[in-house]
Order: sequence, then C-alpha cells, then structure tokens
Amino acid sequence: MIHSYFILGKNLYVSYSPGKLNLDTINKERLEKVEEQKPLPDIINSGLKILFIGYNPGLRSAEKGHHYAGRSNRFWDSQ
Repeated sequence: MIHSYFILGKNLYVSYSPGKLNLDTINKERLEKVEEQKPLPDIINSGLKILFIGYNPGLRSAEKGHHYAGRSNRFWDSQ
C-alpha cells in the first residue's frame, strides 16, 4: 500500500494511508472542529438481515454525531 498523499486543490488532500484523518479534509478549520468530537460508536443490533460494512465515518458524520449523515451518501435516502 502506498503511504503518501497527493494534493487535488488548494486545501484538498487525499491520503493513501488508512487512519490519516488529518490529511483527508477540505480545510484545517473543519478538521479542528471534527477532532474535538468524540468518535462514533459501532452500532450492530441483533436480528439484522443485512449488515453494511464500510469505511470509517466521514467528516460530516463526525460533525453531526450520526453515521451516514452526509446527504451525498448513498444511504442517506434510506434513513
């Protein structure tokens, strides 16, 4: 795996390394706000028919304190 990042724009970085939240952000101010939030807990209820396994919650989810909180998320309409 490549452990580096590249710059897409003035303040947009994309990381190839997992866990580098500090690089996967649009701007520093938003990152600092998210870093102050508590992590979202895993939620697995009994009796599930389907279990979606995805990436760690994004910045919008961390800001809102709710999984799949971003309207651009494909699961948003199903909630």
